[in-house]
Amino acid sequence: MQRMIKDPNIENGRHLVDHFRYIATSSHQLEFQEKGNFIAISSREGPKGGNYILGVGEDKTEFQYFIETFKQKKCSFTWFSTPLTPQLEMTLQAFGLEKANELIGLSFNLDNFVNVTQPSDDIRIKEVRSTEDFVHWCTVHATVWNKSLENTLSFFQGFHLNLDKPEIVRLFVSEMNGHCVGSSALYMQDDIAGCYWGAVLPDYRKKGLATLMLEKRLQVAQAQGCKKVVAQCLPSSKKIFQKSGFLHECDFALYRYKISQENVR
Repeated sequence: MQRMIKDPNIENGRHLVDHFRYIATSSHQLEFQEKGNFIAISSREGPKGGNYILGVGEDKTEFQYFIETFKQKKCSFTWFSTPLTPQLEMTLQAFGLEKANELIGLSFNLDNFVNVTQPSDDIRIKEVRSTEDFVHWCTVHATVWNKSLENTLSFFQGFHLNLDKPEIVRLFVSEMNGHCVGSSALYMQDDIAGCYWGAVLPDYRKKGLATLMLEKRLQVAQAQGCKKVVAQCLPSSKKIFQKSGFLHECDFALYRYKISQENVR
């Protein structure tokens, strides 16, 4: 019997979609819609909140519905999908979306993981277990991505509410000399884990913090029985993942649609 080959675009993309679905359904501040292989997440706070469309495939009918919905609401939004094809890019541009950056899908076989990096005495990777730690986690994320702390706390509310469910999601902060300077998340579903939301404050980069947070998540995923880890990153972070053994698996479309403040009023 011939074994079916898994499509890395689908597996990597669906894990990202499932992760955002978890965020949306865990938070009272987010609305969630699903149509076919695409989902839309929108903030109840309207245009100033976080709005996303994510999916797998190129069904024009599915994502056209969500694009037009956000446009009618006069909301800016971010688009993630895989596979990345010239036809898809032409379609997104025709809808008025602009390419934000390249986004790479990677994967790692946990059978190959050996934790080798040891942090220096002034660095600590700590799991988030309290409200105070969660605020620190969100503060790093808000600073790196130029978001308000209020909106960041609101968007990730589901993480805070589910800190007592470590079999699904784990949050980590990296501390240097007692100061919180990095944040990251691990989302686990069945035997696949995803490394998401990694961020390090600008003044503390190139000190090995991103690698330490990545290896910490791999260690936890392996201990939880996961077999594979997926991730998505910008080209600037690709070397961090590849140095730890991740392989370039697929490419994502990362586009944005921006509404001017004049149109929001």
